[in-house]
Amino acid sequence: MDNQRHTLNKKSEHVYHYKIAGLVAGALFFGTLISAVLFLSGDKILHSYFETSDYLYRIETHRMYTLQNWVNENNISASDTDQLSEWMSQQNLSNMFIQRNDNSLFRNLSTKSFSSSTVFQIQSLPDVAKRNAHRIDFSDGAADVFIYEGFEQKYYIILFLSTGLIGILTSMLIFFSGFKKEINDIRILNQKISDIGAGNLDTPISITGNDEIAYLTSGIESMRVSLLEKEQHEQEMKQAQQRLVLGMAHDLRTPLATLLTDLELLKRQPSETDKLKYAERALIKTQEIRTLSDQLFEYFLASAEEPVLLEPCESAKYALGDYLSELYLYLSQEGFEVYAEELFSQEVKVRIHMEYMNRIINNIFSNIEKYADRQEPIFFSTNRTDDYLIISFRNKIAAAPYSPSTGIGVKNIALMMQKMNGKMEQFADSTYYEIQLYFPICQDSFPSESTC
Repeated sequence: MDNQRHTLNKKSEHVYHYKIAGLVAGALFFGTLISAVLFLSGDKILHSYFETSDYLYRIETHRMYTLQNWVNENNISASDTDQLSEWMSQQNLSNMFIQRNDNSLFRNLSTKSFSSSTVFQIQSLPDVAKRNAHRIDFSDGAADVFIYEGFEQKYYIILFLSTGLIGILTSMLIFFSGFKKEINDIRILNQKISDIGAGNLDTPISITGNDEIAYLTSGIESMRVSLLEKEQHEQEMKQAQQRLVLGMAHDLRTPLATLLTDLELLKRQPSETDKLKYAERALIKTQEIRTLSDQLFEYFLASAEEPVLLEPCESAKYALGDYLSELYLYLSQEGFEVYAEELFSQEVKVRIHMEYMNRIINNIFSNIEKYADRQEPIFFSTNRTDDYLIISFRNKIAAAPYSPSTGIGVKNIALMMQKMNGKMEQFADSTYYEIQLYFPICQDSFPSESTC
């Protein structure tokens, strides 16, 4: 079972890893694809807008007024490159182009900080300058001046950041959408664990799948079932003990009442013969009370939850043969005829608890002595299945039992067989009664303690 769980755990772990890897890869792919499509589309729109609109012309209008005033105050010509370069430095400008009649008079350009769209504009600067240049009156005549400060680059940065953010959000949305079922399962699992902690064990946990969450759910469901079975078992044991105590109290009242009556009558008898008669009756009732108390004591010992240490695996003939021989001898001494077939025709090994076996044989002897017909034989026999060695005891039921049955002796046998990892079954009709003891056959290995 542990190996199967380990294999299932490894399989579910791999499935979960593959699922995570697939979701991450898919989310990144689609997020990147959407981001790239949006960026390229936005870049194309911005590029087209800046090429066809008068944005670059309008954005530099104030700068051109400043240039015109400086030219007028300093009597600057379009060919005064040193003064123009100095003015650009004072104004923190990096790019200016001056032309007259399609002839370049001044050109000071820097492309190191331009975006790809800007570089394309600079490469086609003559055409761009024609559309966006301002007319400036220099001392040697008017000329077209184009100043570029990269004001439109902020739009490309905004486009890049916004499309990147959209791509990240898309990836996250895809990833968490893929894990929506797992998140819901975790919430359900958390609620069910809280219910179990609160003592609600009646509601099953149903989460399907083959990943680690489903594996964990299966383990918790097994734990819930085990706790529920344990609680039900404890409740049944408690009820059985209550019924047993009530039954024993009732069964003890009858012999006690008879005992008290016999002792009272014993005191009043004048002759020794009459006193002996009532004394013998009182002794019989005292023995009945002692037997009932002993059986009750055995029951509470056998019903204890502590596991018992079993003997090592041993041949059934040697482990059980002495006990059956002892029972055979006891019954023969009581006048019963016993038929014992070939009891151990097949060699098997079993494990027993010696003290329990003594008590079981004593209970079987007591039951046969009290309730079996002494005119009919008692039959011992053995049988086996793949897992159990079965020992059977069969007798005819007496027409008038020695004493009424409380059933506690059979309950003791069942409990002690259970503590030895076996079981007990009984069959009865109006004529015959049979009790069967099931002893587990030793396989490759056994734990050192019983699992009861």
